[in-house]
Amino acid sequence: AEYGGHHAVVYSLDHIRNSKVYFKSLTRFARESGCKCGVLVAGTREGTSGSIRIVVVGPNGDKEAPKGFLMRHRTVNVDVDSKGRPCKERLISNISWHIIDSDLEELFQTWADISEVPACLHPLLQHS
Repeated sequence: AEYGGHHAVVYSLDHIRNSKVYFKSLTRFARESGCKCGVLVAGTREGTSGSIRIVVVGPNGDKEAPKGFLMRHRTVNVDVDSKGRPCKERLISNISWHIIDSDLEELFQTWADISEVPACLHPLLQHS
């Protein structure tokens, strides 16, 4: 469906127990849904608690792609619990949706599968 602009979703987590597994899952979900995903972690990458923001940006005009990413994130095992067992992400909060009207095509084509949030998208983080 064509909705004009890139649809972006920003959400936060309070912890990731196994960042290697978690980031691998995010990369797979982004690839499967046709989205780009950036992670901004306040504190250490390996462990963590604190403020974690994830930005998902869909292809131009595709409102469904970020929804597909979120659906996978909530229904597929992405992390481990305190006993080391695989678990789904149930603690996503502060979900906010944005439509970015600016031309992001060059950024979208060169953005790595999982990376830091590009500086041009940092204003979205201030509204989440």
